[in-house]
Amino acid sequence: FVAFFIFRYLRTFVGVYANLTYKPIPVRDNPTYGPQDFTVIIPTTFKTPSELTACVKSILNARPAQIIIVTSNQNVDHVKALCRLQCFNVRVIGVERLNKRVQMVAAIKEVQTQLIAFADDDVFWNSHRFLHYMAAAFENENVGAAGPRQRLRRSEAPSVWSYLGTSYLERRVFNNLATIAIDGSISTLSGRTSVYRAKILQDPSFLRNFLNDYYRGQLLNSDDDKCLTRWVYSHGWEITIQSEPMATLETTLEEGSKYIEQCFRWQRARFRGNFLVMSTADYWYKKHLWGFYYIYATQFFQSAVL
Repeated sequence: FVAFFIFRYLRTFVGVYANLTYKPIPVRDNPTYGPQDFTVIIPTTFKTPSELTACVKSILNARPAQIIIVTSNQNVDHVKALCRLQCFNVRVIGVERLNKRVQMVAAIKEVQTQLIAFADDDVFWNSHRFLHYMAAAFENENVGAAGPRQRLRRSEAPSVWSYLGTSYLERRVFNNLATIAIDGSISTLSGRTSVYRAKILQDPSFLRNFLNDYYRGQLLNSDDDKCLTRWVYSHGWEITIQSEPMATLETTLEEGSKYIEQCFRWQRARFRGNFLVMSTADYWYKKHLWGFYYIYATQFFQSAVL
């Protein structure tokens, strides 16, 4: 019983300590990178135009060098018209069919800045200083990718679903910091918003791998963030989290039965992604011993439903 208790709850006690002691990455007086070094890529299905418009406006407030919105060819003109994109630094490009990985690659090839930020079309950046703080993570030359804090966007009428969504996102932040702070490991750098060095993603070998990622013989379109995380670690780079409150993204989540369905999809994706890491890479046990225990050894005790 004692051994089981330690195995099950050691992660919790250490996680609390890690979250209490983890410090935000400060912005230097003379930073190497700034907002002008970012291209933000937003892949969108254009199912919720109002959210996309609000998303783009919040990102424009952070003043990146360029925003590239990627949608289907049929939706390009609709996106331009709805967002009233008169800014010279916002582009809308199309792909033949909606496929998130194909959309991301199409935009990656157009990037001319040193840093690439991905953002889902339902996220909202909370500060005009967002990119200043995200850029600070790359003062460390070993860092290849970084992510911000996350929280649920407050609704006018809070419900049990918003409580569950808040709990899910806060737990995810807690788990990320619990491993990043100890040995630099993370299960998945969330695709809601993440930042990468452009040279990593513009490597032709990465682009080929990204579009030819298979699980049990099935070509994957989802799990793009897990594939990116796996690639960064496998090629010797570090990943970090910027915990500065001014670098926080807000997002929305489904409610009702759609939320439950989403939880099951998250759970399937987690096991699928972890299996791919454990079967195709070795960093998870060679470099990240704490992550090996926290993420992989105890994964069967966790649930995405609650």
